[in-house]
Amino acid sequence: MRKQCKRKVWALVNPIDHAITGASITAEIDLDRLRMIELSAIESFRMGKATEDEWIQLVVMLNLAEVMGDDSGTILAAQEALRQANRRKSEGKTLGLTGPELEALRKAYAVHEQQRTGISRKEYEESIRKTNNKVSGVRENPNSKPACVSI
Repeated sequence: MRKQCKRKVWALVNPIDHAITGASITAEIDLDRLRMIELSAIESFRMGKATEDEWIQLVVMLNLAEVMGDDSGTILAAQEALRQANRRKSEGKTLGLTGPELEALRKAYAVHEQQRTGISRKEYEESIRKTNNKVSGVRENPNSKPACVSI
């Protein structure tokens, strides 16, 4: 007598719940965690006591906002503000922002907040994946020019 396969079916993921979660707007608790990280980083820059980790958090936020699409120049102004803060830090000064730079960063945060609350969780995760690919140099179309949005 031959052995018969007895396959076990593990219910690891409920496909219906998984589809509903992907199609729904991102949960407020998840967005609140992101907001807290980003707003505390902006506050640290305001106080002039920002660290490299907070700088990186804001760079990630701005890169994601740029990939999600903003043609108003708000994101570019905020990226330039972070470049200037980094330049001052390399000259031995504190990692802080001037008044206009801080205002540009706050406007960019507001734009990104509008972007992420207006799309589904799946679209937001897809934007994160695209951002990671662009920063790491992976191109979706091999014939396209490389685009690096890191600061």
